[in-house]
Amino acid sequence: MSPSETEGLFAIGLDKEIVGVSDNDDYPEAALSKPKMGGFQVNVESVVAAEPDLVVVSGTMIKEETIKSLTDLGIKVFKSNPKTVTEVMDHIKTIGQITDHQAEAEQVVKKMQDELNQVTEAVKSVKEEDKKKVYIEFSPGWTVGKGEFMDEMITLAGGVNVASDIEGWSQINEENIIKSNPDVILYAKSVIDNNKTLAEIIKERSGWDQITAVKNDQVIGLDDNLLSRPGPRVTQGLIEVAKAIYPELMKP
Repeated sequence: MSPSETEGLFAIGLDKEIVGVSDNDDYPEAALSKPKMGGFQVNVESVVAAEPDLVVVSGTMIKEETIKSLTDLGIKVFKSNPKTVTEVMDHIKTIGQITDHQAEAEQVVKKMQDELNQVTEAVKSVKEEDKKKVYIEFSPGWTVGKGEFMDEMITLAGGVNVASDIEGWSQINEENIIKSNPDVILYAKSVIDNNKTLAEIIKERSGWDQITAVKNDQVIGLDDNLLSRPGPRVTQGLIEVAKAIYPELMKP
């Protein structure tokens, strides 16, 4: 019942066993043809009718009362909320154990570990005083601080999140962002607001033309699904973050 969980289940070879997915699921392509069971509002009747042995949910997307209504009906629910790349990998291993797909889960995690190592190895030569300052915006006027895996991804990629003084998702203080003067600005390239891309919105803000990232054309769009989903592609997202911050270190 969340895109990241669906991606994980498909990745460990459970395509045929999946009897339903959330309305928000769009990857892999095979997920599009699975029965839809609702989005943030779960269609409990549809879930019950599908007679699942297990419902896998994200702790951030599904309300507790929904989970209780399922468990009260005798349906097993597994809830998770991984906050780091390591926790994502551990979660995939756990799902592998629950579903008796341990070998497939280990394979997925090995690939993720290799991608993580690729990044940390590439940026390890960056000295503390030379680390680039990074600002990330995934929804107009919103950024992410510490306690979320996107903040950790910037750190793993050798950058410094200029919003790391705040907790979790937060509305931005424009004055603070201008003052912090990020070297790189990352944004969700799929977001369109009033027919404008997030890049256009960012560049048109008063005073933001003085920010180093804007002056040097280092306002870079990323596939937000790779970064916003704590699933098997999160390390591919990490590679994209590292490429955006240090393209010279992330050569193929």
